[in-house]
Amino acid sequence: MDWEPAHGTIIAATSRTGHPQRHQQRAKWVDYNEIGRRRSEGSCLRCGNQGHMIKSCPLLPAQHPNYQRQQNQLTMRKPQVAATASPRRKITPEIAASDIEESGTDDDSGKE
Repeated sequence: MDWEPAHGTIIAATSRTGHPQRHQQRAKWVDYNEIGRRRSEGSCLRCGNQGHMIKSCPLLPAQHPNYQRQQNQLTMRKPQVAATASPRRKITPEIAASDIEESGTDDDSGKE
């Protein structure tokens, strides 16, 4: 029995539509009026073209312009330093007893 090398199938990264992913273009963000117009005309809501719907659109989903700016600001923000806790006061038996006496009134207990 002679050995033959296995020929593996190379699977390229593809989009949902089966097209190879080569720096796919992203749809442009549009307002609700434009979305309504596309819906009434039966066009693709993502790109506005006829002949397909959003599920098979070759463009990537649009990103909200403000959201993209927020993402950039988050990565450029100065690192935050954790706040230092103030030292806790030492509980003495006198302080503990006074706290118990204050919380032990019948008005706060809910009893009638």
